[in-house]
Amino acid sequence: MSHFQVFIKSIVFIAGCLVFSTAWAQEKTLAVIDEKPLMLSDISPTKAELTETAEAMQVSRQLALSRIRHNRFAEQLIDKVMDTFAKQRQIQPDDTLVDAFASRFGDQLNANAENSRSVKEIANEQVRIWQIEKALYDEFGGTVIFTQQNPQYPIEAYNMLLKRYEETGVLVFKSKEYESVLKRIFAPPYEMKIAPEQISFVKPWWAEGQIIDSASSGEAKSEVEK
Repeated sequence: MSHFQVFIKSIVFIAGCLVFSTAWAQEKTLAVIDEKPLMLSDISPTKAELTETAEAMQVSRQLALSRIRHNRFAEQLIDKVMDTFAKQRQIQPDDTLVDAFASRFGDQLNANAENSRSVKEIANEQVRIWQIEKALYDEFGGTVIFTQQNPQYPIEAYNMLLKRYEETGVLVFKSKEYESVLKRIFAPPYEMKIAPEQISFVKPWWAEGQIIDSASSGEAKSEVEK
């Protein structure tokens, strides 16, 4: 799971409940990005997933369905937005950074029994994400925030890109409900803002000599402007 996916799961605000029939779920378009539709069926869980989530969260199946769909919509749409931006800017993972990531985190990833992907795959994904976010910040600037999973998250640059894509027709929302879900994530006011003089995308945070984890998050938070 990418740091972005974890971030989304931690900040998405859930309001209301969604109830759809199976047939309607298969047909409803929620958004279109770069002429590719994102359907309700793409983000709907199986019956087993829904039951498991409802039991784990100790909530109704109705509320669990809403939460799963909201989270998946945000994750999948932003993935598609990032793919579109990367294609437009011809962004490919830098081999040197991929090797550096694999060298630093390889042992930890290999030791994780739950990890089903190769170190190379994960390294490529994380380097690509960083390169996209660097390009976003270089182009748009704006507020950067600290998150537990990403010490430099260019949240306002994401917001500006979404607005540009919507204005130019690259992104078209077909559902007010889900448009609101996404826009709440990136809209100001922002918390845990990093002071402008402390922002640097010269190299990835994981190449800075310190891994941000639960043990060091308190120290890291002292370095950002709340």
